[in-house]
Formats: sequence, structure tokens, C-alpha cells
Amino acid sequence: MRHSRFIHFAGALTGAALLVAAGSSVVMWLWNFVMPDVCGFGFITFWQALALLALGLTMSGGMLLLLAAVAHPLHPDHRSRHDLRKRWLSMSEAERREFFASRGFKSENDS
Repeated sequence: MRHSRFIHFAGALTGAALLVAAGSSVVMWLWNFVMPDVCGFGFITFWQALALLALGLTMSGGMLLLLAAVAHPLHPDHRSRHDLRKRWLSMSEAERREFFASRGFKSENDS
């Protein structure tokens, strides 16, 4: 169980790092493509673009969204969603139809 959590955490951390690197690269490319010609500003490096990205995310509240996306697999509710998926996959077709009917959804056969 611990090994699985570690792999999950490592994957989430790697994904977050790749997402931040891609975002920083996009900011750097856009800045270097637009700003020198339009405003006369100089070119920026990857690290300056990363700082601009962090500043923009912090000022817009997006950092919280980024942290929430990274922490999602570690959230305690994630396991209960997996349990619901297992229950759904173990239902028969009749049980699924009854599930939808009890919530007011019509099936394709109920024209």
C-alpha cells in the first residue's frame, strides 16, 4: 500500500514539474515573441519566465488551483471515488437501469 502511494505521489510530482516547465516555456516564448517588438522590452530567460508565471498565478489565485490539481490523487476522497467505480462496474444492467430510473433519467428504450 505504501509503495503504491509513493508511486502515485512521485507521478503527481513529476507531472506538476512538467506542467510548470511547460507553462514557463510558453510564457518565455510569448514574451520573447511579442514584448520586444511591441514594447521594446528585452528578451527573458526560462527562470525569469518561471518567476513571471509564479507572480501571475499568485496574484490571480491560480496557485491554489495548481496545488489542488497536484494534491488531488492524495486527497482522502479519491479512494472513495475508486470504491464507487468498483461498485458501478460490479452492477448488472438491470441494476444500472434501476439506478438511473430512481434519479429521474430516462433510458433510450423509454421513448
